[in-house]
Amino acid sequence: MSYAENGFEVAPGFLTPQQISVFLASLEEVEARRVKCHDESITWDEKNIAKGSIIWEFFMSQATIRWISNLHPMKTFGISSWACIYSRGEHIDAHKDGAGDTQFLICLANGQPDWGGQLILRPNGVEHEVFLHPGDAVLFKASQIEHETMPCCPPPGIIAPRITAVARFFVQN
Repeated sequence: MSYAENGFEVAPGFLTPQQISVFLASLEEVEARRVKCHDESITWDEKNIAKGSIIWEFFMSQATIRWISNLHPMKTFGISSWACIYSRGEHIDAHKDGAGDTQFLICLANGQPDWGGQLILRPNGVEHEVFLHPGDAVLFKASQIEHETMPCCPPPGIIAPRITAVARFFVQN
């Protein structure tokens, strides 16, 4: 199925290992804030990706915009961007975003598939489980497709957070 048919597209290996290292290093300097969902027990860390930062510039690069525009044609747009850091047991419940036209998510760190952390997308009520390896990306209509993440559950003694960089695009045709 295509992006036009199901509202999402997965791009394995969208980032190189070197890009991942640079992006993770750039996030080390950014202060995290704790995010809480409607259910106070669901939390994770979030870091703002500031305009002009290396990750922001990547999201706004001609190559990235060209790839996104080929899947989701748009003339002009706005963007907001952040990184999510999920530790043991953390996840996001099923929801549709309240804003934005399309969301571009890049995995910067993740454990093994059997440790959880999968992205679940439900276009038209059909469930798709997507495990993103570091460097993989997904573009999806987050305000139209119900989505959630499964809890991260690495084995005891292993610290393996799932880290994603996210750009939400607002189309202005």
